[in-house]
Amino acid sequence: MQDNFTSYIESRTQYVINQISRGLSKSDNLNWVLERLCYHINDTRSANFQKYYFETLGDKDHFLSEPYFFNTFKQQYSLQGIDNEYLTFLDNEKPTILTLIDERELSSLYLKYFAKAKIKHGKSIKEKDLASFFTKLVHTFLPDEYCALDNPIKNYFGLKNESFFMAFIIISNAYKFWLKNNIPAINKIRNEILLIDKDNILIENKLTNLKVLDLIFWVEANHFGKMKVLQIL
Repeated sequence: MQDNFTSYIESRTQYVINQISRGLSKSDNLNWVLERLCYHINDTRSANFQKYYFETLGDKDHFLSEPYFFNTFKQQYSLQGIDNEYLTFLDNEKPTILTLIDERELSSLYLKYFAKAKIKHGKSIKEKDLASFFTKLVHTFLPDEYCALDNPIKNYFGLKNESFFMAFIIISNAYKFWLKNNIPAINKIRNEILLIDKDNILIENKLTNLKVLDLIFWVEANHFGKMKVLQIL
């Protein structure tokens, strides 16, 4: 059973790797993405978020000392449906959460705090999967290893029917494999992105190559999603 599961993960990861290669091999398509990414990076709202992103990236001292870290994190990432009481609970659990991230115990972290979070819904309490929240938090402290996954990217890579956690692992592994084997290509793309960043919004020494891929496929995935809607209409 374990061998079958491992083979399945490997095959899905290879599928995503092939999609990454196809997406980045077409120069016209990449130029189109970079053009739109330029607008995105230099947009005022996006610029404010990028400032927050780079300020908090890997900053464990700030994470542990800021009493309302999760409230601000939720607002900056526009995460919905999480009440203040649960955010306070997460703030009180920060030392344990950070230890689990540092030890790469991501399954334990996800299951304990995010898979079935008890969220206030009116006068009742409902369980909610905070998988997107989870991926963005893990990325904050392991930005070279794991992506901050959104549904458009998950769907773009053909993983719509996968659980969010599974897609997070598959795409992160695919990114890392592709980057390891395409150093000249990612360096060229990285340099082109930095050139369009006229106001130096992106912090070069904190901008991981994994984040570069995330930026590119965020643009690609959101366009892909819009095109699907237009086809349906």
